[in-house]
Amino acid sequence: MRPRLSVVVPFYNVGEYIGDCLESIARQTWTDFEAILVDDGSPDDSAVVAKEICSRDDRFRIVEQENAGLGPARNRGVREATGEEPRELRVLTTDEGLVAFVTLRLDSATPLAEAHARASEVEERIRRATPGIADVIVHTEP
Repeated sequence: MRPRLSVVVPFYNVGEYIGDCLESIARQTWTDFEAILVDDGSPDDSAVVAKEICSRDDRFRIVEQENAGLGPARNRGVREATGEEPRELRVLTTDEGLVAFVTLRLDSATPLAEAHARASEVEERIRRATPGIADVIVHTEP
């Protein structure tokens, strides 16, 4: 069964913080998720820490690439995501605080007002579940 939620965590040179970030994700009460960890060519021990967590929690997997920057690392994680449709996708960027980027894929016949209502519901759920979140960005796609 495909996970309901895909969490993409691109990282570079954050060995001091990545363990706490990933442990926090692992402890969430919502457990129907996959976590795609994208090592953007980290020169420090970030990948070692990430691989250790992957070895003990099968919801986590690592993708490694040469350093290309945050955007390409995020995009790589999105391409690797296997979450079910409609997909809810959260991307965490370790240097900006907690930010949720959510894509809702809806049937192309979904009325615009309904699409906006569903996007607002998802945003509200995330904000309730994560007080203090830096930002929530929700968009819909047919």
